[in-house]
Amino acid sequence: MDRLTRVALGLGVVALMMAVVLILEQVVEGVFLPVVVSVACALLFFAIFRAYLTRKGEVYKDERTQKIHNSALAISWWVAYVVLAGVYLLSIGGMLDMSLNGFVPLMFFLMIGTYWAAKTFISYKGDVR
Repeated sequence: MDRLTRVALGLGVVALMMAVVLILEQVVEGVFLPVVVSVACALLFFAIFRAYLTRKGEVYKDERTQKIHNSALAISWWVAYVVLAGVYLLSIGGMLDMSLNGFVPLMFFLMIGTYWAAKTFISYKGDVR
């Protein structure tokens, strides 16, 4: 297990333990606890995923995987900008009435989905420019 994985795992466990103590002691209420639990879960997921990749023997980062990552990220951002412009124009035109609370999750999952789809497609395609 490399250093980054150990640090993420340690911080995730500490944040989760801190959240459990705050919940049991009822010290803090409101938005703070879900944020701490979310950060802890994200750190733990990152550590487990990274440990799984290194244990399985896959190449985590080389020139080809970095190019695939960069290309997929560029496609994801491009699609996000197109959707953002489309929603803005539809909103200005009065054809779409969407609040910010509805739009942010849409963009979040759209970017994750297009990144995953582009990365999968480029990996199977084989050539990266």
